[in-house]
Amino acid sequence: MKTALWVIVLFLLGTRAVLAQNNGTIKDIGANVNVRQAPNTLARVLIALPAQTSVSVIGRSPSGLWANIRTGTINGWVLAEYLQANLQDTPILYDAQTITPLDLTPYISEVPDRVKTIYRLGQRLGNRPNVFSKVGDSITESLFTLNAIGEGAYTLEEYWDLGELIDTFSTETARTQNSFANVSLAAKIGWNTTTLFRPDYANPEACNEGESPLACEYRQVNPAFALIMIGTNDVGFVPEGTYYDYLERIVSESIKRGIVPILSTIPPRDDNAQANERVPKFNAIIRSIATRYKVPLMDYHALMTTLPDNGLSEDGIHPSIPPMGYRGVAVFNANNLNYGYTARNLLLLYTLDAVWRASTTP
Repeated sequence: MKTALWVIVLFLLGTRAVLAQNNGTIKDIGANVNVRQAPNTLARVLIALPAQTSVSVIGRSPSGLWANIRTGTINGWVLAEYLQANLQDTPILYDAQTITPLDLTPYISEVPDRVKTIYRLGQRLGNRPNVFSKVGDSITESLFTLNAIGEGAYTLEEYWDLGELIDTFSTETARTQNSFANVSLAAKIGWNTTTLFRPDYANPEACNEGESPLACEYRQVNPAFALIMIGTNDVGFVPEGTYYDYLERIVSESIKRGIVPILSTIPPRDDNAQANERVPKFNAIIRSIATRYKVPLMDYHALMTTLPDNGLSEDGIHPSIPPMGYRGVAVFNANNLNYGYTARNLLLLYTLDAVWRASTTP
C-alpha cells in the first residue's frame, strides 16, 4: 500500500515538474522585456512585457541564448537571461542549418529602373503604396500562399529582415483583409491567362457588368504592385502564341494603371509528361515578356527543381506542404523550406521587398 502511495506521489511530483518546464516568468530588469519576432536583437518587437508576467515556454534557440514563449495570442522570442524558467529540457525549435539563410538571389532578377516610373504613375493615379494584388490560378488562390503571413501566423527566424516589409503591407485592408490574406478577384482554381479577361468569370457581387476579373481586382484594390503567376493550366491546352498575347496583355494593362507587375515562372508539372514538356517553353515566354517590358521576374521554377520531388505534392501540380500544415508554410526553417509552398512564400516576400524598395527609392 505504501509502495503504491509513493508511486502516486512521485508521479504527481513528476507531472508537476514537467508542467513547470512549460512555464516561466519575466524577470525584473528595471524595464519591460521585448518579445521579438525572431531570435535576434534586430528583429521586430511584437510586445513588451512587464516584470512578473507569466508566460508559456515553447522552446529555445540552438545556442540557448533565446527562449520562444507564448503570451495570449503572441508567440515570439526573448533573451533567456530575462526569463525565469528551466530551459534545459525544452526543445530546440530549429536546427543549426537555419543559421545559414537560404540564398534566394539567384532566383530574383535585378530590379529594372523602370519600376520607379511605373510606381510614380500609379501614385499619381491614386494607387495605394502599401497594397499589392495577387493574380493567378489555384496555386495563388490557395490559403497556403501568403495567407498565414497576413494573419500573423509566421516565424521569420533568420529572415528577420523581412519584418519591415510585412509590417508595411499588413497595415491597410486591400479589400477583404490586408494584402497577404486578401481574397483576390483575379485568382481562382482552374484559371488561365484568357480567363482573367472574361467578364463571365468575374465575381458578380464585387464587379461591374462587363468587367473582367483582372480589371475588377485592380479597380477594387488600387494596388501599387501585382504578384503574377499564371500558366500552369495554360500548358495543358492553350497555344503558345495565345499565351504570349494574353500574358503580354496582363503586363501592359498593369503598367497602364501604374501597377508594377512582378512576374513569376511557373512550376513543373509532374502529373502530365506532355504538359511538363511545354513548361520550359511557357517559362521562356514569361522571361521574354519580363525582358521586353523591363519588369521584375522571380524564377520559381528554378527554385522548385532544387527541392525534393520538385517541390510538388502528390498530385504533381500543386506545391508541397510541410508536415506542420498551414502554419508550416510561413515558418521559415530549414525543414519547411524543403516544401514548395514555404519556398514560394519566402521567395515572394524577398522579391516584393526588392521591388518595393527599388520603386520607392527617390
